[in-house]
Amino acid sequence: MEQSMADETAVAPMDLVVFPNPTNAELNLVINQFDGNAVNAALTSITGATIDNFKISAQSTVIDVAHLPAGMYFVNVTDSKGNKVVQKIIKE
Repeated sequence: MEQSMADETAVAPMDLVVFPNPTNAELNLVINQFDGNAVNAALTSITGATIDNFKISAQSTVIDVAHLPAGMYFVNVTDSKGNKVVQKIIKE
């Protein structure tokens, strides 16, 4: 069976670390193997409503979530190549 070019050139998924989780004030986002290109990120509610959009232009960044009510949220990150990662977070 032949392998396609896509199989041979597959890119490892983005490695996103979000901590502390759960949190009550700030979230630290760390993108391992950050390639220097800015990535787009969004904080969304459990219903999918966008709470905030932002760009990440460094390997790590901090997001203030102190103003949010307690509950479950998602951090959605998309890199310049279209790779997406979604992390569930809990706000206490």
